[in-house]
Amino acid sequence: MSEALDDKPKCCAQIEPYFYFPGFSSESELEPCQFSGVRKFFEVDGKHYCCFHMPMEHKDGAPTDKEDPSWSGRTSFKQGIRGALLRGFGERETVTYEVADLRGVVFPYEFGLIEALEHPVGVNPKTGDGRAHFPFLRLEWACFYGSAEFERAFFSRGAFFTNVEFRGEANFSDSEFENWVSFVGARFMELADFSANEKTPPFPSIDFRWAQFERGARFTNRRFSEPVDFWGAVFHVAPDFHGAQLHQGCTIEKAEFLDVKSLHAPSAYRTLKLAMEEMRNWDGMAKFHALEERSLRHQPGTHWFVRFVSWSYDVASEYGQSLARPLVGVIGVFYFGFLLYCFVLGLAGIKGDASLLVEVLKFDTMQMVKPFDAIISGVGITGLGPWGRFFFGIVATLQTLATAGFVTLFILAVRRRFRMA
Repeated sequence: MSEALDDKPKCCAQIEPYFYFPGFSSESELEPCQFSGVRKFFEVDGKHYCCFHMPMEHKDGAPTDKEDPSWSGRTSFKQGIRGALLRGFGERETVTYEVADLRGVVFPYEFGLIEALEHPVGVNPKTGDGRAHFPFLRLEWACFYGSAEFERAFFSRGAFFTNVEFRGEANFSDSEFENWVSFVGARFMELADFSANEKTPPFPSIDFRWAQFERGARFTNRRFSEPVDFWGAVFHVAPDFHGAQLHQGCTIEKAEFLDVKSLHAPSAYRTLKLAMEEMRNWDGMAKFHALEERSLRHQPGTHWFVRFVSWSYDVASEYGQSLARPLVGVIGVFYFGFLLYCFVLGLAGIKGDASLLVEVLKFDTMQMVKPFDAIISGVGITGLGPWGRFFFGIVATLQTLATAGFVTLFILAVRRRFRMA
């Protein structure tokens, strides 16, 4: 890597998409680097970057000089970030105000925005304390290589963390958000801590759509006073919502949960199930009940028979969530029964024409519409001997029991789906 001064083009290779939602980026509408006054550039893989957008790694994965604590651009980086934050403060009464524009900034290890402030800026008008006070932040596409420390921070005008990549722990514990916040498409590669204490004000409207929580998320004791959108979010580790108070507009049940094997997963999903029950959200309650049961199935010490019954219930109807699976099961039992009957006829050496197949088909149907008909009325298949009738009776009894089981699961699923509290 080499530095570029006045003899190099005075522009940064970093460009930001105009649209910030996943799948909606436009190649034709791009915004240039917002740090237009920068005169010092760094070359990485044949391109020139300002100290703010300079990558931490080359394309081959090798680290750049920015990863070195003695990097020559660190002082300019810190001063520029502080300047952007200070420009974001203005009169709270005005409708228009400056924005701390930090889009696409790559923050090196052990560097955070609170560090850039050097000391708390502003005073929280609600509490009168000297916590770190941030203006309206725009951090779309930024990347934190170290821990992103925002503990007890005060965000007075909202913040855009859209598509931000947190490679270290993201610590927002006891932080206060006074306005709308977006974490759309954010990627949390380590623990995302949004826990709170009893004095922390509740969350405003916050957006976690398409966010990725790869190493856990902690919302312990958080209060949600407005709708929170988790649609499309993915939790790779069961999240911790113990003690949290969810708003009825919270869409946590629309997220995807991949963890059913960790030791804390059953209690994590049980907490969310009880929260859904309190809000009379039956679909959400059913989803977290299923996740809880799957987690219990994978816990050490669970008896093999309990695991088998739990797995069977899951496959047959997703613990009462699915209406389609029991119907598919009924059709599958009917078809499989017909094949077994034909197989028994083949073993018995009975060869018949289409009329015999129709006779078998009628017998197969009777076991579904008239339970245990083979026991009550007997097996009246033409040419079938005693052993053939015995095997037909066994298969017919099992078919009746399986069909009754799937029909029961379907009725229970319908009742759960459309029941009224």
